[in-house]
Amino acid sequence: MTIICDTLEKKNKIGNEISILTKYPINSSIIVSPYISDLPDLINLSNIENLQIICNAESASCNPYTLLQLLKNKNIKIKSRHDIHAKIYVFDNIAFVTSANATNSGLKTGTIEAAVKLEDDYSIQEIKQWFTAIWNDNQTVDILNFDKSTWEKLKSNWNLSNKRSKKQSLYDLIVSKKIPENISFVFWYETKNTPDQDAVAKIAKEENIFELPDNNESWNYWIEDKKYSKKTNTFQLLKAQLQKYYTHTMINLKTDPEINKIYQIDSFPSRLLDTPITLKWEGKTLLLSLYRKDNINSNIIIDKNTTALLNISRKKNEKAWIKYLASDDGKFGFCSKEQLYKLVKDCILA
Repeated sequence: MTIICDTLEKKNKIGNEISILTKYPINSSIIVSPYISDLPDLINLSNIENLQIICNAESASCNPYTLLQLLKNKNIKIKSRHDIHAKIYVFDNIAFVTSANATNSGLKTGTIEAAVKLEDDYSIQEIKQWFTAIWNDNQTVDILNFDKSTWEKLKSNWNLSNKRSKKQSLYDLIVSKKIPENISFVFWYETKNTPDQDAVAKIAKEENIFELPDNNESWNYWIEDKKYSKKTNTFQLLKAQLQKYYTHTMINLKTDPEINKIYQIDSFPSRLLDTPITLKWEGKTLLLSLYRKDNINSNIIIDKNTTALLNISRKKNEKAWIKYLASDDGKFGFCSKEQLYKLVKDCILA
């Protein structure tokens, strides 16, 4: 038995020993590590005839892209279980029982690790029997059985947890169901011959509804209803929706009039004001939503994958969309994150 400890000066002593071992042909190898990432850069896989790996693939710290890369090699079999925490490496008749995950941080210079190196037959046999029992347990799942939606979720979780910057993809947030609290959405479309901001601001001031921001760049509006009628109480319905979402940051999803296609996402979210406005314009009564643009969540990246996902859902989950559009939220295009999850349920990109 040999004790190997990384030092402050040399944090890759364990990884270096393992790397040297795999420079030579290995008949049978075992790796147990909750987190797997960049493994082909850490050991020479081409010299290992048979490799079995147990990891925790569902962890956001386990790289699904690396796992998919490893699966291309027919000599490598990978299983996953959620409660695995051991880190063990066996190469024929040499084993390392260690604290180091099979990642750059664990086996290179990221963290200080320690290991026990074992070479006696009894210890190796004990480890292999232990491994076989876990490998054959019904809670240890072959990752070849993961479906596309599972892989998509694993990728999204990895992307969100391993961004070098604080930027987050909206698509990843939707797929992994990690949209931040108080983030909601509104579907809207452009109409022609609408009043300009000055006209809206003038009416808002004259009607003494509320005081708009002095800077025109910090507020805007959209038309909710061209045929506003007091009989349908549309004004009160809209007011209730604006109040409901008042504290939320809204992400605007641009659509066609029937929301049959989402073709653009605005790069700015908006904080809504809690009072709608009615005004006459070119002989028609319009009901408007006014909103601020000064509550910007710049950490969310608006991506094309989101529009693609939503457009797939319009066809696949048509019944869910019909139900949503008939609701109070749907009548005005408002959509909570919980509602959005329902609309895109079981929808993945090819």
